[in-house]
Amino acid sequence: MALYKQSDAHWTGFRKKMKKIFGLVALGGALLIVAMADLIVFILTDTHDADTILILRIMAFVPIISAFNVFSMLNLLLKQARRSIFNIGAVLIGVATVIAYASVYTQNIYFVGSFTILVEGAAWIMYEYAIKKNKVQHG
Repeated sequence: MALYKQSDAHWTGFRKKMKKIFGLVALGGALLIVAMADLIVFILTDTHDADTILILRIMAFVPIISAFNVFSMLNLLLKQARRSIFNIGAVLIGVATVIAYASVYTQNIYFVGSFTILVEGAAWIMYEYAIKKNKVQHG
């Protein structure tokens, strides 16, 4: 909080630096899971199921987007952009509902497996838009 109060430039620099660090750590973990997906699935299920392996590989990238979302959410909270946070949450409920219905309707397991990454991706886009919009209005 003290860094945020010093100046907007300090906070923005810190936020970008931490996003890179967390993103790289999560990317390293994701690449490790992608490389070892077959072994992980075999250890957990005693089978080599190609569908499960592919879904695990897709889900391995969720923590990267989540790490970015944490810093975007923190930025909005520190700027007291509660209305933007509420609006994003309301839209995300709709996005999640549409994706859920579409995945059930199509009965595509890859769509079901991609649900989390699609919702996190939508959140990331909306958070970044809100941050840029807030910067234009107040900067």
